[in-house]
Amino acid sequence: IIKWKLPEDIESLRIDTGVEHGSEIGIFYDPMLAKLIAWGPDRATALRKLGYALRSTVIEGVRTNKDFLVSLLGHDSFRNGTAHTGFISDHFDELHAPAGSSLLHFSVIAATACLFHHWHQSDQLQAGLPLVYRNNPYRDPSVKFLVEQNEIQVTWKNTGADLYSYSIAQSDYSVELLDSCGDQLRMAIDGIQYRFEVTRSEDHFFVHSFSGSIEILKLSRHPLRHNTAEEGTANSPMPGQVLKIMVQVGQKVSAGDPLILLEAMKMEHTMRAHADGIIETILVKQGEVVGPGQVLVQIAAL
Repeated sequence: IIKWKLPEDIESLRIDTGVEHGSEIGIFYDPMLAKLIAWGPDRATALRKLGYALRSTVIEGVRTNKDFLVSLLGHDSFRNGTAHTGFISDHFDELHAPAGSSLLHFSVIAATACLFHHWHQSDQLQAGLPLVYRNNPYRDPSVKFLVEQNEIQVTWKNTGADLYSYSIAQSDYSVELLDSCGDQLRMAIDGIQYRFEVTRSEDHFFVHSFSGSIEILKLSRHPLRHNTAEEGTANSPMPGQVLKIMVQVGQKVSAGDPLILLEAMKMEHTMRAHADGIIETILVKQGEVVGPGQVLVQIAAL
């Protein structure tokens, strides 16, 4: 956990937890990180208080169900007490709806602001120059990010004192940086104020706002070389333990075929082939504990 911040001073809110900033979340214990319990004189008050507490909670470095719970608390059927045991499956797509373009774009703007502030402060030669100074006035600075498996390029230019113009995916935004203190940003985007908390871990940016949390990866300016085997790798999406290896070296597989069965967070997860190919190498053994992003199987193209 690289960022752990729970709400404080909320009356009649109880928080139970056994982790903190810097805690390592493994695979051998219950996946619950914290429990938030809100009390109110009626259901609506308790729900409103619990929703505010969840939106104010910042947990970065691990994936949680926080945004899902916020979505659940805001659903009309849940709020009026008519939810039943099939509620989540009946409304699965609504409750797991992807983040809207506004939240994604605004989070990218916050990550970009954090990035060029870091560039400016870390370079003594730029310390005496205006923020985002350019010696080439004919091309605006730009950077590429990976957000929810989508590559996004953002360009920006300084239009005045703490004023910027951003362009993202054919959308233009007028941005004023109102306040910046550590990892806290307050900006006006198209005249509306927003607060962001940006946590950086190398090229990963974790952007938290009252509307949700977004993980953003800064991409290299230069394309990375990939060989055929790299393009056909199967990686572990989370820490887990290998329960069963379902393929053999030399076996032909098609996209969607099961490769490895993992156990993580008391659940079984099937790793599947993303493309047709031949199993070239199996890099794990049954019973082995693997980490997030670890390569499990390499597949050569046909």
